[in-house]
Amino acid sequence: MISSLFTNAGIVSIIYPFAVFGLALLEEKRPGKFFWRFFLSYSLTILFFKYISNLKFMSFVLNNAYFVTFDGYMKLGLHHMTQTKELVLHMLPEMLIVTSILCHEIVEQLTGLYNTSEAEVETLPQAIERIFKSNSKKIDQETEIANWKATETSEAPADPE
Repeated sequence: MISSLFTNAGIVSIIYPFAVFGLALLEEKRPGKFFWRFFLSYSLTILFFKYISNLKFMSFVLNNAYFVTFDGYMKLGLHHMTQTKELVLHMLPEMLIVTSILCHEIVEQLTGLYNTSEAEVETLPQAIERIFKSNSKKIDQETEIANWKATETSEAPADPE
C-alpha cells in the first residue's frame, strides 16, 4: 500500500498510508471484514479510473489547460501513459493491493475468521491454555525422542576388536 504512494504520489493514493498506520495499527484487534471490503472496492475504483484515463479519448481531457492546472494544485495521481509498459507500472501497486486483499480474504475464510473476530472464537485465557498445551506436547515428544536415541546407542553391540 505504501508503494502506491511512492509510485503514484497524489490524493488518490494518500489514503493507503493513513489506513495502514492510522486505522489498522490503532485497532485493538485485527481489521474486520468492512475494512478489507472498503479497500478492495476503493482499489478497484482507482484501477478503473487509471484505466479510463489512459484511453485515447481521455488524452484530450487530461491535456486540457484547466485539468493540468487543477492537477497541479490537487495532485490527483491520474496520468496518461503513452506506452503499455508505463501503464502497467503505473497500475501495478493497485493490482498488487487487490491481489493481496483477495488472498487475505481467502485465508480468513479458510481459518473461519472472516465473519468473526478472534475474541468471539476464544478468550485470552483459553488461548494461553491452548498454547501451553501444544508446547507441553512438543516438549514431551522431544523428550521421548531423546530417550529413544539414548537407549538405542546404549543397546548397540560393541565392536569385536
